[in-house]
Amino acid sequence: MTIRTGGLASGLDTSSIIDQLIAIERAPISALNTKKSGQSTQISTLSKIKAALQKIESAAKSLDTQAELFSMKTTSTAEASFTAKAGGSAGAGSYDVTVTQIAKAAKMRSAGVLNTDLEVKAGTISVTLKGGDAQTVTIAAGDKLADVAAKFNEAVDGATATVINDGVSSYITFSSDATGFQKEQTPADALVVDFDYTGAVGSEISLSTIQAAQNAAYTLDGLSVDSESNEVTSAISGVTLTLKKETTQSEKLNVETDNAAMETKLKALVDAYNEAVEMVTKETTVTPTSDRRKTLAGDASVRGIRSSLSTAASATVASMVGTAFENLSSIGIKSDSTGKLSIDSTKLATALATSPTAISKLMNAEDGILGRIKIETKSYTDTDGILTNRSKGLADSNKSIDERVANLETRVEAYKAKLVKQFTALESALSKIQSQGNALAGWL
Repeated sequence: MTIRTGGLASGLDTSSIIDQLIAIERAPISALNTKKSGQSTQISTLSKIKAALQKIESAAKSLDTQAELFSMKTTSTAEASFTAKAGGSAGAGSYDVTVTQIAKAAKMRSAGVLNTDLEVKAGTISVTLKGGDAQTVTIAAGDKLADVAAKFNEAVDGATATVINDGVSSYITFSSDATGFQKEQTPADALVVDFDYTGAVGSEISLSTIQAAQNAAYTLDGLSVDSESNEVTSAISGVTLTLKKETTQSEKLNVETDNAAMETKLKALVDAYNEAVEMVTKETTVTPTSDRRKTLAGDASVRGIRSSLSTAASATVASMVGTAFENLSSIGIKSDSTGKLSIDSTKLATALATSPTAISKLMNAEDGILGRIKIETKSYTDTDGILTNRSKGLADSNKSIDERVANLETRVEAYKAKLVKQFTALESALSKIQSQGNALAGWL
């Protein structure tokens, strides 16, 4: 252990002198740590800006097809016989719909059994649905109706067995999960349940059809159409009809653009865009209190973001030149002096009423708005993007600083040990001289 005399012989405050010399030696370390702290703050800010740009990209991706961009709504004169839901790919139009028949699932039921503990003969049940592959259920000796139903439900996909009781007798019911039957088949082919008994003890289950499979039938603008299901997706492109009830009167179905829903979709993109612009503006604006070591005001990779986004969002789309909708402002989305976007609801509604197809092209053409926005944001956020590389460069710099600091710390510790050794030796020498002086003084 090193013993520091603290200037007992010299009268000097050697500990203070050593500490001051070490503080001077540590000055480069303090400067490096300050630089690292600032760069760490910059990395954090770059990460936030990158996340904001990825949010824009995600919002653009969610609208980059007509089906995703557009919102359509349906209305009808009544919703007694059907309901309708339109996707973004649906076209506007008006239709007369009359539901003449609802699709039903095939259902078979056994004869009533007074004794619920009555055993069923052992064997197998073969189940065929709409002419598909046969599915087999094994009945063991001693199985009762409830056992048969449980095994049926475990083994068969597409049909369900249920035991019901009317207060006197128990019945087992087999029902197809799907409605209707295939056109080239008969209703009886929808659900075929055959028993093959191998046991000698127990009762046999006899079945009768209590509900034949039935396809839905409806007319669409006078055309007769049928469907295996009550949920129809093939009648009107982009529209799902759910048939609910037979009727002798037609209902009018209207499909039209849902301006409010579409504006909400576009607003999500605009909000993400504005959030990023605001963040970049804040980080690149120099104020009297700005710490240039921590802010990104002097970072060219960040300063260019606003310009890139503005060009992508506001410039004219080449493929739309000469049309009524050449850029975002033509459909009511414009930028202000701060670079942020806003939506003019009235102008957007007018544009949608004029030509929805043109708006879809403006946004989703190969050189359209959304494609340009995605390209620009990806150029910053990709694994080899501008911000990614900038963050990596700062992280590498911090790693280098850590290595330099570690080396300097070793040097400082060595220097400190050297100073302690030197001052200790000085104090020891002075102490000996003082002792010799005192001795000579005593002799004299």
